[in-house]
Amino acid sequence: MPLIETDMIFAFLNSNDRHHNVASKLFALIKSGYEVGLPTSALIEMELVYKSNNREDNLATHVANLIAIPNITSLVLTPKTILLSIKLREDYNLSFFDSHHAATALENDGKIISTDQQFEKVPHLELVDPEDCLNKYSN
Repeated sequence: MPLIETDMIFAFLNSNDRHHNVASKLFALIKSGYEVGLPTSALIEMELVYKSNNREDNLATHVANLIAIPNITSLVLTPKTILLSIKLREDYNLSFFDSHHAATALENDGKIISTDQQFEKVPHLELVDPEDCLNKYSN
């Protein structure tokens, strides 16, 4: 199952995000049966972003609503994931959280749904464009 990256989560939760429309359709697809993985590192990233933007009052509701969506499986951060993320940061100059998301995806099926082109430079990691995902699996 592909991993869903935080850019799609934030776009889904923010109606002003330029990717909100595609993210909303993607989450409708997920609710209808398309299975995705949610890395625990994404939840930590959400927490830090909300805290730094003084939006913690929305955090509990957003996280609760997110994890209640059917067909989303939490993917646990392990010591092996952390070691791989360190290597990915060193080798491909990924950000802290991107390296964790990429490592989690690589430990699963090697696919990540995102608009972030940084993931293209990681060997054996398939960047799945959300629009392509919708075109392939809708209807």
